[in-house]
Amino acid sequence: MEWWSIIRHSVDTKIMVRIPKAVFLTKAKQLQCEYLAECLKHNVIPEHVEVNHRWLNRLLATYRISHRRPNRKFKVPRAVLMQRLEIFWIVTAKLRTMVMLHFGYDPTFKNIDQSPFHQNEAGSKEWGTLALVGQHTVPLIENHAATRERWSLNTLTDSAEEQISDDNMPGFEIMFKAEGKQVEAKLQAYVSKKKILGMRVTVVTGPSGSYRENDILNFLEKHLSPWGPARRWEIFLLDAYAPGLTDNVQRFGWLRGYLIFTHGGGASMVCQTNDTDLHQWTRKRFIDKQTALLLRKARTMGGGLVEATREENIDLMIEVMQDPALHKQASKGYKYTGTNVALDGSEDWRICREAGDFWQELQMRPKVNAAVAEVKAAFERGELPWTYATVQSLITPYPRKRALDVLLIGQEDEATEDPEGVPWEVDGAGGEEPDGDPEPDGDPEPDGEDFDPDDWAEVPSERASAVVASTHGDGDSEGTPQSAKAEAEVTLSAEQADVVITHSSRMNALEQAKDILGSIGGVMGASLTSLVTRLQHVERKQLRPRLEADPEVGKALKASLVAEQALYHRQRVEFQEQAQKTKDLKRITDQFEQMKEKIRKAQKEHKAAEAVVTASEFKKTFSLAALGQGKKNGGGKDTCQKARFQVMDRIRAAAELSPEQANDWEFFKTTWDREMADAQQEKWGELFAELMQHILNELAAGKKEALSKFMHAETQRVLGDVPALSVPGITRQ
Repeated sequence: MEWWSIIRHSVDTKIMVRIPKAVFLTKAKQLQCEYLAECLKHNVIPEHVEVNHRWLNRLLATYRISHRRPNRKFKVPRAVLMQRLEIFWIVTAKLRTMVMLHFGYDPTFKNIDQSPFHQNEAGSKEWGTLALVGQHTVPLIENHAATRERWSLNTLTDSAEEQISDDNMPGFEIMFKAEGKQVEAKLQAYVSKKKILGMRVTVVTGPSGSYRENDILNFLEKHLSPWGPARRWEIFLLDAYAPGLTDNVQRFGWLRGYLIFTHGGGASMVCQTNDTDLHQWTRKRFIDKQTALLLRKARTMGGGLVEATREENIDLMIEVMQDPALHKQASKGYKYTGTNVALDGSEDWRICREAGDFWQELQMRPKVNAAVAEVKAAFERGELPWTYATVQSLITPYPRKRALDVLLIGQEDEATEDPEGVPWEVDGAGGEEPDGDPEPDGDPEPDGEDFDPDDWAEVPSERASAVVASTHGDGDSEGTPQSAKAEAEVTLSAEQADVVITHSSRMNALEQAKDILGSIGGVMGASLTSLVTRLQHVERKQLRPRLEADPEVGKALKASLVAEQALYHRQRVEFQEQAQKTKDLKRITDQFEQMKEKIRKAQKEHKAAEAVVTASEFKKTFSLAALGQGKKNGGGKDTCQKARFQVMDRIRAAAELSPEQANDWEFFKTTWDREMADAQQEKWGELFAELMQHILNELAAGKKEALSKFMHAETQRVLGDVPALSVPGITRQ
């Protein structure tokens, strides 16, 4: 068990991955091989142990280790979870203070959340069934597809426990996976015909069986009361699920009189009352009723494959949810999670479970008091009017965590605790494998007892301090004279003597405990006495290996375990170093890309500056005569007009135009030059040069919009009366 002790801390608090019994058994066989090898090296006769599933079951039962299903699944690191819980508690305190200052009352809370169910929920959760003890084959007939056909239950909890009664309970909605609207219309018609007292029940369908933004908006419209004179402002909590984080959802709640705020990602299992105080009990009751329904249907049909229909599941869920006690228990969860405890700290004692641990560890009371005082001070200064923007400013956004902020379909499914509260699974009699890990075909177990009856035989006390002669040597060990001779020749080392003394002390302590527990009486006393008796038996069995164990073999095995742990330590260090290198490489790559972008931007600016200089210098090579000065119509359509076009194109390359102006550049250049040449005649060459020089001067001064402004002004002044066809852009569908 030393190997288990080494890895247990890492598994429980760091790695947190599944360890099946097969891994334990494989490791035990590996250690046995190492033990045999070391015995051969040191010329020691090894103790033979049959390492199989029966041996493993006895070992696990001795050390009170069981094979369990995980009931708490974490989605974010602990540090991130604590940060998000702190923000959640502070923001809820600020919102409550804001409402109290403006309207004089403490707002109530509501919370919606969806939970996954299946057409056969018991099969999906692999619930067990009654069978005879020791029965290896437990037959079952069920539709496997029904155990995977998902539908969602969207529940609503209310912190106003005093308002919950038989006539007023929070409603719920069921979403089935279906395409189109035919199934939805059929199910809605079925629900509308039922007389459901005290709550609102709706049914919808979706392509994935999970909610999208429009589904959440439709749910809110159906289940949230509209704003009116008798209404009070309430705080509405949502899970950290992408469709509920949109501005449309936030504003819809505001119009209905609800301040919508979301839980931090991965924190719903701590502070969301739907997960902590409603869904686990709802699921347990639903499974009980569903399995009873399937049993009745199977008996009616005389056996065979049976399954529950959508309508039957709706009826079962209505029957489960029509219990005010269930909703009142969920309402108490707002106190247990610290969501609406008194702001003065008088109810902090009610915060319990994981929320209470985090509340104490984060020392939330001083932080909440500081947040409340901050809001009051800002209100007194007149900085907090009752507006949507002001309320949103009080909601601190959760810091981005890159990959931890990616929300996928199904990720909102919670891991609920075991409603039965069983601390561990009890292995059945006959060496059965609980919950899986079946025996391999090559290692069948015989029927009958799972243990050696000799293991439970009492060892005579006079032999507890001596080593029985080995039966692996020469000669007959059963003869009385030889056994007596072996016992007489036994000598104990100092280390072995310490083992015997320790064993004797433990046995005396266990015997005293057995006497005390035996006087208790009753079922509890008998159970504890049986446990002590078993511990005494284990202590006696372990004495002989302690005395016979060769110190060199023990040292070698210990060194093997230490070497294995060192290997894993080196691998973890190498993994962390590689992760850091990857992180550094990504940082350097990002910096390199940013530098490349800066270089590209600088090159673009340099190119633009060069274009301005080049265009300015190129124009100077033209004489006024070359530009049409002194010629009729500015030189007409000869080389003079081409020279002017070259100058304008050079300036165009150095300037910036709007997309519309860029499309009309050729039209402007040709038409404007023709109109100006007709109007100015022989003076056009000199006037053109002055206009272009003015634009070049502005471009050189950094005014890249100079040509755009010139083109706009000249279009209105010169081309306003010129007939032209303007064709709109074509948008492709």
